Amino acid sequence: MIDQTLRIHPLAAWAALVFASLGVLLGGAELMVVAIALPSIVADFGGWADLARVSWIVNAYLLAYVVAMPLAGRGADLWGARRLYVVALLLFVIGSAGAGISRFAGSEDGLTWLIVSRVIQGFGGGALVPLSMALASHLFGGRARGAALGLEGAATYIGMAIGPAYGAWVLLNFNLPIPGLDIASWQWIFLLNVPIGIVTLLLIYVVAGGIETPRVRAGLDLGGAGLLSIALVAGIGAVTISGANGWTDPLVLGGLLLGAAAFAAFVWLELRSRSPIVDLRLFANTAFSAANAVSLLTGYALATAIIGGPVFVNRVLFGSDVEASLILTALTLAIAVGALIGGLLAGFIGERI
Repeated sequence: MIDQTLRIHPLAAWAALVFASLGVLLGGAELMVVAIALPSIVADFGGWADLARVSWIVNAYLLAYVVAMPLAGRGADLWGARRLYVVALLLFVIGSAGAGISRFAGSEDGLTWLIVSRVIQGFGGGALVPLSMALASHLFGGRARGAALGLEGAATYIGMAIGPAYGAWVLLNFNLPIPGLDIASWQWIFLLNVPIGIVTLLLIYVVAGGIETPRVRAGLDLGGAGLLSIALVAGIGAVTISGANGWTDPLVLGGLLLGAAAFAAFVWLELRSRSPIVDLRLFANTAFSAANAVSLLTGYALATAIIGGPVFVNRVLFGSDVEASLILTALTLAIAVGALIGGLLAGFIGERI
């Protein structure tokens, strides 16, 4: 096997890795922080009357986050992880800025603006995860590579763990007055990402501006990426709309059929592609398939808790934003601790743990 570890000073490598993990941490925090602010955001955009549309404030980010991952992983092979990391972080910053100023567009247009901005933000945030992993795998070799990959993997969970408390703190304490502008406290949850993201970009440029990961010559599976995106958007959109319109609604049925057709075409194309965006042949391995099935189910449960937990605390239990943040913080901390313990036990006992 060819050693593709980049030849740079270890201190520079660790500095680049730590700064890259900041972007991943931001993206992970954004998975949770908006859940705390959701009641305040919805109140500014006309209340809970259109729950299906309001849910896209969270769903848009999650969906774009997931879609971006396989695309970014393949893109790192073609164009370099460091270069694409900068692009992804810029997208996250632009999306954050758009979400932060969406309130000024009014209740109707502002909600649409917010959802579109969340798509941009989510695409950037999701892309940061595989790109930072690619950087870690090329910056380090041997045992240090495992530690580096562990740090990048933990960054998402750390962000998710601090997100609820950070969101509650911003809502309660951060309200920087700007002359001539009526800015709600929830807007700062997005706007604060802008200076943090820019500083992170500058730090990465200083320590890693002259390095790049190896690139390979291969095609980008645009057809597969497009079909996967259509399948996810149509399927999740139909399920979301069904809550208000019912399962027999033509729009819901059409979305489900479109999603199923796009997914079938995606599977057909990937099995015949020389450079698939997702190598479906891996699912022939029973352990791999079982692990992904468990991940799907736990992800579904986690997304339900992220969206429904703060709303339940706020509207049913009449709790505060702080109480909602404590509940989500306990959940995400337990996930982070479980992941750490599970990884350690797997090293001693084996993956069957």
